[in-house]
Amino acid sequence: MDRIIILEDLDGFEFEEVCKKIFESLGWRDVRMGPRTSDAGRDIIMVSPEGETVIVECKHHLWRTVGRPVVQKLHSAVIYFGAKKGFLITTGYFSQEAVEYASRLGGVVELIDLRRFKDLADKAGFVVYEKRKDMSRRVLLTYTPEEAVKAIEDEIASMVSRPHAPLQLVRRSGTKLVYRPAYLASYSVYRETYTSTGRLIDVIDAEGSVILDGRTGDPLDYPADTFRDCRLVQSPSQVGKGVIVPPLINTVEAKEKAVDYVITKHTHLVIYRRKNSFKRIYIKSVSPKWSDVKILSIIPLYLPKLELEYSALLHNYKVVCDLAHKYSRLYRVNELSTCTICRKKLRPSKRVLCNECGGIAHFGILIKHAFICESCGKTVCRYCAVRRRKWLIFMKTYCHGCAQHLPQK
Repeated sequence: MDRIIILEDLDGFEFEEVCKKIFESLGWRDVRMGPRTSDAGRDIIMVSPEGETVIVECKHHLWRTVGRPVVQKLHSAVIYFGAKKGFLITTGYFSQEAVEYASRLGGVVELIDLRRFKDLADKAGFVVYEKRKDMSRRVLLTYTPEEAVKAIEDEIASMVSRPHAPLQLVRRSGTKLVYRPAYLASYSVYRETYTSTGRLIDVIDAEGSVILDGRTGDPLDYPADTFRDCRLVQSPSQVGKGVIVPPLINTVEAKEKAVDYVITKHTHLVIYRRKNSFKRIYIKSVSPKWSDVKILSIIPLYLPKLELEYSALLHNYKVVCDLAHKYSRLYRVNELSTCTICRKKLRPSKRVLCNECGGIAHFGILIKHAFICESCGKTVCRYCAVRRRKWLIFMKTYCHGCAQHLPQK
């Protein structure tokens, strides 16, 4: 059975089957279904770990109120069948009269509403979703698409370019927004390690967060301070229209992956000496166990990725922005920052835009791939430059247009 429970997809009988599976996972014995018709207020009969018979009545009244008569019916069934107590489980809520009546019974009937049902399911390793609010993933965002485009165009505007302004030559030709699935897991871990003689040699006590890929479960490369600057947006529609990539793992699997990550991260070697002998050195590998790791929360997310294409005369450039990263790691791919001749990474102020082919180059002392036309002042790259000798050892550089008007030697 799938470990994900979507309440809107269940009918009344399927909800009873789900409750049966949950109690079996929690260690209850001899869990069996009652008759489907004329059940006399007993959908499930089971035996507690202490050996007591318990009757369960399941009411799949999603977001609706269950009243006092249902509690009275279950109380009668508990007495009739000689059970110790009864559970009344609903996917809705209980009226004030029902709560007061159950309290007067002295614990014979226990009420489990939607919130408590979710807690039970979580302890049993199930995840309960309500489509109307839980199935929508929030978006982890540092920059909006508009802010990212502005940052790129500010860098383009800072390029050296003559006679045309950079933004006159470099134009955006394509935009694509992609939402990648992920899970944000917050955790705490605590473990004490002792020697065989009872001596404490190591303590692991840490808290943290990790972002997991929603398709593979692998931890993603996000620095620890990423979450300080990010904000959570309720849905992708508030960010912009884009392609949504579906997840391949559910919340339960993501939780298991998060625990594996914490165990791996905090596994280390401890070097110590015996208490009465300092000559001998011992090395022990220490790692937390599953029971030492507590996953505080699992939040399904989308990580937005903005893919941009720019064209400049004869050249095309691709820029990929990770909108959940801070500015220093905003660009996953930025071909506008690379010299088209030597592929060297350039700072924005060092980039020179060729006004003949649209290539990006740079000035330099020993290695120079950008030039300025001696006649008109146009910026050109090495491939578009025409070199003419001046005297014996000196060279002059021209653009193609100016070179055609030079006297032939």
